[in-house]
Amino acid sequence: MQAIKQNRNSISHYFRYLKLVEPEALIWLAGLTLLALSDPLSDEHFTLFLPDILFGIKSPGYNLGHSIAYLFRFEIANSFSAHPLGIPAFLILTYRIGKLGKKTIDNINRFRSSNG
Repeated sequence: MQAIKQNRNSISHYFRYLKLVEPEALIWLAGLTLLALSDPLSDEHFTLFLPDILFGIKSPGYNLGHSIAYLFRFEIANSFSAHPLGIPAFLILTYRIGKLGKKTIDNINRFRSSNG
């Protein structure tokens, strides 16, 4: 019975840590992971841009995902030709994920020091 109680306490302890993680970092990380796994040569495009869905008007960010997918394959020329802002977008997102990761680590360290 003692082992079950201790196991429940450790599980709730992990959930407390999970609350300290910045959700924005997880979202950006998931997005970049999906782009890394996607096929940039595919003709299919996923979009949330309403004018494209309704009227076929392409957004200014059209092919940005393909550009980042090429970048993950170290195809710099294809990345730039797909969208010239793909490389800066990747760098900005990577920087943002790093800042949020540092904030998460600071949150965890603060939590550990306050809970002994």
